[in-house]
Amino acid sequence: METLHSHKTRLIASRPMEYICVFPMEYASGAYIFMAMDSFTDFSIHLGTEKNDSSPMLLKSLKTLMEHEDFVRQRDKGFTIVLPKFEEVIDQASLIISPYQGRLLFNSSLVRSVRVPFAKKLYADITESN
Repeated sequence: METLHSHKTRLIASRPMEYICVFPMEYASGAYIFMAMDSFTDFSIHLGTEKNDSSPMLLKSLKTLMEHEDFVRQRDKGFTIVLPKFEEVIDQASLIISPYQGRLLFNSSLVRSVRVPFAKKLYADITESN
């Protein structure tokens, strides 16, 4: 299992689901939505809404991603999950993704470069629909 720590500031993918940023976002009344975002297509997958953004909730979200129908179609080509934090559960996370030749990359800047535009668009869409 390869785990990477990188100082890159941009993800450059050559195909769908090559790099997937997984992150929690605080939502109304202290709830957190866990999202997975493909860096190639900007396709996002809602992995769940949780009471907190703890490590166990991340692991639950990774399990959900591994079985999501849109991810399953691409996962056998190899992939890298990019996380902003959660290094303390590296062993457990590796056990979840390694059967599918997945790798982990810890880089909060890369995740932020995906999360911020996503959050702005989500907020704009919500505001526009109201």
